[in-house]
Amino acid sequence: MNFKNVFISIILVCFVSFLTIIMVFTDKLESNATSLYQVYLNGNKIGKIKDINSLYELIDTNQQNIKDKYGVSKVYPPSSLKINKVISYDNKEESIKKIYDEIKKNDTFTINGYQIIIKKEIKNNDENNDEENKEEKKYETIKINVLDKKIFTEAIENFIKAFLGYDKYLAYKNNTQEEVTETGTTIENVYFDENIKIRKTLISTKEKIFTNVDELSQYLLYSSNTSDTLYTVKQGDTIESVAYDNKLNNEEFLIANPKFTSINNVLSAGQIVNVSLINPLLTLTYEQEVIEDLETDFEKKVEYDNAKRAGYSQITQEGQKGLNRVTEKIKISNGETQNVVITNKQVLKEAVPQITTKGGKKGSVSIYDGPIYGSNGAWFWPTQTPYVISSPFGYRWGKLHEAFDISGCGYGSPIYAANNGVVRSAGYGGMLGSSSGLNIVIEHPNGYWTVYAHLSAISVSAGQNVTGGQRIGSMGKSGFATGTHLHFGVYNGKPYGGGRPFSPALLYK
Repeated sequence: MNFKNVFISIILVCFVSFLTIIMVFTDKLESNATSLYQVYLNGNKIGKIKDINSLYELIDTNQQNIKDKYGVSKVYPPSSLKINKVISYDNKEESIKKIYDEIKKNDTFTINGYQIIIKKEIKNNDENNDEENKEEKKYETIKINVLDKKIFTEAIENFIKAFLGYDKYLAYKNNTQEEVTETGTTIENVYFDENIKIRKTLISTKEKIFTNVDELSQYLLYSSNTSDTLYTVKQGDTIESVAYDNKLNNEEFLIANPKFTSINNVLSAGQIVNVSLINPLLTLTYEQEVIEDLETDFEKKVEYDNAKRAGYSQITQEGQKGLNRVTEKIKISNGETQNVVITNKQVLKEAVPQITTKGGKKGSVSIYDGPIYGSNGAWFWPTQTPYVISSPFGYRWGKLHEAFDISGCGYGSPIYAANNGVVRSAGYGGMLGSSSGLNIVIEHPNGYWTVYAHLSAISVSAGQNVTGGQRIGSMGKSGFATGTHLHFGVYNGKPYGGGRPFSPALLYK
């Protein structure tokens, strides 16, 4: 055997001896080690225990008050509680009772339930709504806890019923809507704007947990758990007057008081009604097709009769309104009309012009080439016909909507001055603010002012004199606008400068 072989043999013997010593030492260490469970609460070590099942049982049996409050049969540890199995050479372990007391002192227990996660867009009413200037959408996440998924399902049904009417929704859902033969409404789509997900999970008892349908329905409609604001009806009150006096529109009143089916329902003195301002947590949107018959006003013509004396004026033909059958595509969110598009128009009855015969001048017939007069003969309607009043003058979400929103005429359709006057403002923002987009303000000789907002184009300038019926711009959706429409407001005095708004309907009676 040479030296090399002798050296290798010595190395092998030493290695085997070393392994033998390590194995003996390891066996001795393992014989002294104990299998325990390290308990963590909120990331902090609170001790080791030998039996985790005993801890779980103690938590469950000692929480009878939680079981009684929520009607559950089992209570679980906090979600922050973590337990890892460890091999410990330190045989010190804590009592189950001490660990339990530490948990109870520093955290809350959990129960089985469901969590609804709602991803909701944050809307800024002051931002420019032009397509090219839209900012990236921002969202907030809202979480709702319920004991039973059925509670949320039934609350959602109540929410739908409040805005759409549950019978209408069921007819849409079950495909049993009545077929429209002449005029009527067909719901084409119903959905929530928000992304809604439901998951089964353990819920901390320190969080709000909805346990009944009525409470959750209230929260979804009002975004709070506060009690209702009630009003005692007085003699002479109507639904319309009570709603207006409490900064509600008629639809909001009916939502808050589902026992009433129409604003024409009669109120009784002493009756208690709910005048709470709704603030819906969700956005129910539905799209519908409406076929309805709309009247159109008549033109006014003047004929001059040379045989009549100067100053002679007589209506020789009474005007008669026309009638159009109009098909409209309407989008409504939480009871508020967002967009109206007229897709078809059928003339059922042609309008008959009013003819006034005047004397003292040769000529044939003078026909006004422009918009029609209002039926009172003094004010011009500011848009083409047919049109739809998508939002009337009145309160909306607790804030006075100081105008008519007129829709259905189409993007770029003409906008006319409602009367003679001087343009005081024409451009983006100005005295009406950026949310009004491109807008025009006109002062009239009679002390009235009119405003025209959300335009797509302006064809007049500040300081310019205009006549009633003159085209001043084009319909659009600039500024904060949910769809193409004209925001048409009338004021007694300067808008946002001491003037008093009133309904444009008063001008066209």
